[in-house]
Amino acid sequence: SGGKGAGDPLAEALEMADQAMEAGETMQAAQIYQQVLQHDQTNAQALVGMAEASHKLDQADQAKQLIEAIDADALKDPKIAERVGRVKTALELAEQAEAAGDVYELEAHVEANPADYQARYDLALAFQARGDMEASADALLGIIMRDREWNEDAARKQLLKLFEAAGPTDPFTVKYRRRLSSVLFS
Repeated sequence: SGGKGAGDPLAEALEMADQAMEAGETMQAAQIYQQVLQHDQTNAQALVGMAEASHKLDQADQAKQLIEAIDADALKDPKIAERVGRVKTALELAEQAEAAGDVYELEAHVEANPADYQARYDLALAFQARGDMEASADALLGIIMRDREWNEDAARKQLLKLFEAAGPTDPFTVKYRRRLSSVLFS
């Protein structure tokens, strides 16, 4: 891969695909990544982009295969590595969420048993399964406030995974990082 100067059609296509992803046009982005991969099967930017799109389109197996296809050398690029990390975390969160229980049952249980941190943790996973990151984060903060060390710091670690999946500049991350700090340092 020589100089990525102006007029590189693959670079331009990838730029378009990344912009489509950011705008929430996942299908459109996936089509562009696919076209790039037809020209260059090992293109790490297209592979990780396609993996992210696959995850968003609920094709976890395909997303995993795409991530595994990325060359180790490509991961030396911090931008690629960061994005791969984000997609891997998102996939992991989705798997946890699938295993989580029913929100309503868990909520009722937690209200009746506020000190049952495992149930509260399961509730956080169940909220996450529904895509309700704020409710998930609130449930995790509820554990951290009451017992910081519970289950080897599981609640804080899970919260950090939510931050990683959302990305460092996401308003969700900014808001809940602040809340976590105020809980930890109060």
